[in-house]
Amino acid sequence: MKSFFHSGALCRPVISVTDYTKRMALEHNFKMVEKCLELVERIYDKGTALVKNAVENVFIFSFSSMRMLCNIVEWRMVLRSKD
Repeated sequence: MKSFFHSGALCRPVISVTDYTKRMALEHNFKMVEKCLELVERIYDKGTALVKNAVENVFIFSFSSMRMLCNIVEWRMVLRSKD
């Protein structure tokens, strides 16, 4: 299973969702950002340890850079949607 993760096959879908979420943040489409966050949360909650590792190392790591794509009011809207 390790070779599957290291080959990038497991990371590619997470990278795609991460890139899409960043693009939606750039376009100020926060409804879609919210949906992406919900999707990643479901993937993480239901995923194996390898899936969780991929989400943590790709999406969560990139999450802070997404903050820089929004102003503080927009970012609060994103965070509030998760409450």
